[in-house]
Formats: sequence, structure tokens, C-alpha cells
Amino acid sequence: MCPFFLPIRVDYHFYFLPDYFARDINGLAVSAFDVFFFMGLGIWLFRIANDRLTAVRLFPRISIPFLIIWLISLAGLIHNSVDGPIAIAVLWQVLKNLLVFLYVANNLHRLGRFRHILILLLIMGLVQSFLGLAQFIDLCGRRYLKWSSS
Repeated sequence: MCPFFLPIRVDYHFYFLPDYFARDINGLAVSAFDVFFFMGLGIWLFRIANDRLTAVRLFPRISIPFLIIWLISLAGLIHNSVDGPIAIAVLWQVLKNLLVFLYVANNLHRLGRFRHILILLLIMGLVQSFLGLAQFIDLCGRRYLKWSSS
């Protein structure tokens, strides 16, 4: 379900400041993707705790630079005196990207599952494209009607 909700913005903002930016930076949000992702992450962590044979690969050549980026983000947010909830939201988004990478890299072992997720992402990207096109056509239609009536 996670790849299905990735391009769809269904979220709840625990803290929202409309004066910031148009994406998640304007507040601490939990999306539908997050709910399903953390359910999968919890199941994976439970499986790791109960099965000693399950190896967790941390990919240090990717994880260490990512954590350095996270620390640089932390330093930049402290230096710029950003509001507390906004700083937490930004740091959370960066850390969540690392968690998603580690989860996917440790759980996608079969080519069939990878293809399934890739096809689902492409279909949802296509749906998102059609939604954007419909919004654009509706916006252009409203502008045309507004100009023709004056």
C-alpha cells in the first residue's frame, strides 16, 4: 500500500504554519504513506528482534553521508532560528528518507516484488499526472470564461 499513497497527498498536520512553504516544511504532517510505512517498519523490526538469522544491512557508504547531511541540516536549522515544530518537521523528513531507504533496501530481495512496486509507482505517477492535467485544464477554462465574459 505504501507505493500507492506515495504520490497522493493525504495527510494530517499536527502543527501547521501557512506562512512557510507549500510542502511539508510548513508543519509537522503525517501522511497516509507514513501510516502504512511505519506499520511495515514495525513488522520488519519485530521480525528482526525475533529472528536472529535476519541480517540488517546498513549500507555505510550511503547511510553515513546521509547522517552527515542530517547533522548539517540540524546545524543549519539551529543557526537560522527556525520555529521549533518546523525544525523538527524538516529533520524528520530527512531522517524518514533514510528509514525508507533502509527498509526498501533490506526487504526487496525478489525481482517480482521490485517489479510490482515499480509498476505501482508508475501507475500512480500516471494518475497524478492526469489529476494535474485536469486541474490545469480546469484553471485554463476558468481563465478563458473570465476573460470572455468581460
